[in-house]
Amino acid sequence: MNKRYFFLAVLCLVTVSGTTQAQEDPLSFDIQPDWIGLTLGLQYKGITIFPDVDTIISAGLGGSYDWFGYYRTPADRPYDGSLSGYDPEVAPVNARASLRFTTGIFQGLIWNEREMHNLLSVFIRYGLLYYYNFKDENSKQLVFAGSLPDREQQLQNSLLMGLTWDDVDYTNPHQIPSGTAAEFSLEYGPEWFFNNSLGKADFYRVNVSVRAFIPLFDLAPDSELNVVSGYLGAFFAADYARGGYIPLNIRESIGGLEPRKGLGYAVRGLEDCRFDTPLKLVGNLDLRINLPALGTREIMPGLIAFFDCGYYDFIDFDESGFIFSTGGGLYFSLFRSLHLTFTTQYLLNATRATRDKWTPLAFAFMFQF
Repeated sequence: MNKRYFFLAVLCLVTVSGTTQAQEDPLSFDIQPDWIGLTLGLQYKGITIFPDVDTIISAGLGGSYDWFGYYRTPADRPYDGSLSGYDPEVAPVNARASLRFTTGIFQGLIWNEREMHNLLSVFIRYGLLYYYNFKDENSKQLVFAGSLPDREQQLQNSLLMGLTWDDVDYTNPHQIPSGTAAEFSLEYGPEWFFNNSLGKADFYRVNVSVRAFIPLFDLAPDSELNVVSGYLGAFFAADYARGGYIPLNIRESIGGLEPRKGLGYAVRGLEDCRFDTPLKLVGNLDLRINLPALGTREIMPGLIAFFDCGYYDFIDFDESGFIFSTGGGLYFSLFRSLHLTFTTQYLLNATRATRDKWTPLAFAFMFQF
C-alpha cells in the first residue's frame, strides 16, 4: 500500500509543478493522478459557437490499478461479515486494472466574469471503459462467488450529458474558497451500444451534485501569510441507476463527470463501495481551519472536523436506511492542488463488516470534495 501512496504523491507533484501551455493558447493538457495510474487530459478552445463564452472540445485517456470492495453475498444480498466461509477482512476486496477514454464538448451558456471561465455550461461526453478484476486464488472473494456477467472483466460504452454551474472562487491568498458549484447529468449505456461483448451493461443513471463553501473568519486578512482562518464546506449528491443490468462500476460509484466510490467512501468510515445500491444519497459537511502557513502561502497545515450522512435503497428488495459518521484530523495543503489528510472516523449508527465502528487512521491525498 505504501508504494501506491508514494506513486500518487509523485504524480500529484508533477501535476502541481508546472503548466504546459500559455494561458492564451487554445490547446492545453493536464495530468491527473488516480491511485496507481494517471489520466492525460486534452482541451481545445479554438472554436467559437456562441460569443463571449468558451466552446471546449475535450479528450482524456487514463489507466489505473486500484482496490474495490464488493459487499454482496452470492444471493445478491447485503454482506455484513457474518456469511460463513468469507473473511470480512479479505473476501470483499478485489484488485482492478482499468483503462478509460473520454471525448466530448462543453458549450458555455453564461460567462463567469470574475473567474474568467464558463459559469453555466451544457455538455455531452462519450466514455469507453475497460476493466479487469484480478482473482486471488488463495482466498474466497465475494465478487467471484456469484454469476455476475462483469465479475471478471467489462468493456463498456456510454454517453454522459448534462449541465454544470461553476461559481467557486479559489483565489483567496489564505486558501478560503467561497461560492457554489453544481452538476446535473444523465448517463446512458444501453446493451445495444456494444455493451455485451465483454461483460454486460444496460443502464441509465441520473446524478445531481452540489457543493458550497462559506468563509467563516480570517484573523489577519491583510497578512501576506495565513495566520488562522476557517470556512465551511458542504457537498450533496443524489444518484439513481436503473436498467436491464446495472454493471459493477455504476453500482459502486456516485456518478457525474468525476465519479467517486460510494456509498462507502463517500460516507467516511464505511468500507469502499459498500451499499452499492441503485439509489444513493450522500451529504458531507466539513469545518476546515487553516493554520499558520509554513514559510509560503502555498504550504499550509490545517484542522478538519466532519459530519457525513448517507442514504441507501436496494429498491429490488426491502432494505434501505440512513448512515451517519463523524470524525476529524489534520491536513496539509500543498500548492493548492494536493491535500494530504489524516483523519479518524467513527460510524454513529452502523458498523463495518468487521464489526468495528471506529477507523483510527485514514489517509487520503485529496479533500472529500
